Amino acid sequence: MPAGVDLEGISFENADQIRTTADPATGHALTARFCQFDGVRLTTTGSSERGPSLLFQSCQIQNTPSLTFANAGEIRFVNCEVRNNDARLAVGYHVRLEDCSVVNNRGTTPLIRGFVDLTEESRITLLRTDCFENETPLIEPQNVFVELEGCVFARNSGGILLIDERAAVAIRNSDFIANTRFAGSCLSFERRGEGNPSILVTRSIFAANRAGTVISGDLDTGLELSCSDVFANEAGDYVGVLAPFASVAGNISADPLFCGVETDDYDLTEDSPCAATAQPDCGTIGAKEAGCP
Repeated sequence: MPAGVDLEGISFENADQIRTTADPATGHALTARFCQFDGVRLTTTGSSERGPSLLFQSCQIQNTPSLTFANAGEIRFVNCEVRNNDARLAVGYHVRLEDCSVVNNRGTTPLIRGFVDLTEESRITLLRTDCFENETPLIEPQNVFVELEGCVFARNSGGILLIDERAAVAIRNSDFIANTRFAGSCLSFERRGEGNPSILVTRSIFAANRAGTVISGDLDTGLELSCSDVFANEAGDYVGVLAPFASVAGNISADPLFCGVETDDYDLTEDSPCAATAQPDCGTIGAKEAGCP
């Protein structure tokens, strides 16, 4: 393709490699709007300070068979549907998903991975993104900053965050519901060297997760939990590394009273203990506001 190409309404199917090239002046390689990528891998070339950039808006990415769909410096997905992939979605210096749906991906390698970054400026961001029924691990940041806000993670079995001591994580107003993984149903820490990660969790819900504890690993310090609801998790609620946070800093353990878990409606009922009216000091706990359809 030409350098810095813009595509709209194009479907690609069963193409082992589609080559994109960064514009020498901007570093941008591809903008795709309302496109479908079915069984496709992208190969991006061209130099810029942080590598080529890619933008996908209102696209469908599915059935990627192996390796990685996109590997670039900056990769942004907006209002995209990512499903049924057996490979990684993205490896990048900055990877960002906004208002996306990530469903039924089945690979054995993490769906999103950051570059190893000695400058500690790499970032993985998920905003208002729903991740349902994925068998693949979702995020492996390495020494990358991870930001999750307004997201719902439900019925995933491969793990949501796999981190080591180099990671920094900020989780705000997100829901972790009925996820299953023996080594940390939501977040798993594996020590590979000295130190501890930085993990900040606030205004989030962890409910009905099964198998492993909500957060697992040998964490000495670095975890902060506030204004969150940890309730009815199979391996216990405020246990292990979460034990010091029971009934302090606005943390509760109560049924969040979602409008309809069976239909993936994670809005809160008006009388939810997580609603803003019940939490004057914390505000809304969780990804959604109160008010059933």
